[in-house]
Amino acid sequence: MDLSFFLAHSKPLSELAQAVALACAALYFAWKLATGYLFVNLTVELKTTRTQAYVGRDYLVTEIRLSKGDRASLLLKEVTVFVQAGDYPQRSEGLTSPKIPSGRRMIRLTPGESTVFSHSCQIPSHCICLVEVHIAGRSDSPFTGHWKASTCSAPIAGNA
Repeated sequence: MDLSFFLAHSKPLSELAQAVALACAALYFAWKLATGYLFVNLTVELKTTRTQAYVGRDYLVTEIRLSKGDRASLLLKEVTVFVQAGDYPQRSEGLTSPKIPSGRRMIRLTPGESTVFSHSCQIPSHCICLVEVHIAGRSDSPFTGHWKASTCSAPIAGNA
């Protein structure tokens, strides 16, 4: 083999090697996207406590524990609690939105960190209550992520 043979075949081999490298990189990132590696992982735990306020009314306290997973930090924009007492949506009570004040920095949860938010309201003693929590936040990307969790609170025994 002489030098002219090598020079004639080196360009197609170089292009083939670049195409294979590009395909491998695309497969790598597609795999990471499919397995959720690029997403923010957040665990949401709800705990409700119900105590009698007075005849016919109860206090409902909701504890919202947010635990950040092992990937990326999370900037919390909003944590909203909805409490629906009874069977009908129009009979909802205790709506609150503890937004982060606009003049302050957002709360940042770093990997492995946890925080707790609380909410309280009065509800009818005889009703089962649905508690829903909506969380909005983002990582370092400009896209906002949303998480939701819900639980039910049954009447206190003897009050129903």
